[in-house]
Amino acid sequence: MREQSLSCTVREAEGRSEFSDGSVLVGRLDSQSSLTPLLVDNIFLGHCALPTLGESVSQHCVFISAMVEHWRLCSGNSLSDRAPIT
Repeated sequence: MREQSLSCTVREAEGRSEFSDGSVLVGRLDSQSSLTPLLVDNIFLGHCALPTLGESVSQHCVFISAMVEHWRLCSGNSLSDRAPIT
């Protein structure tokens, strides 16, 4: 069985992607610069779904602990208490 190659033309301004098999995908990918003002407005109006500070700290503690452990394994420094995260 031989796979057929599929090509795609993205028409970003129109919000369309057209595939060589005739299928079309319609949608938009908003840029961060257009999303940020809406998010900030919602934050100031009290209408956002952001986690509380406590929830965020709790989630980040789990994430950072896992990253430090991974860094220890990768770097060979089992005493490291930091991970290079940018």
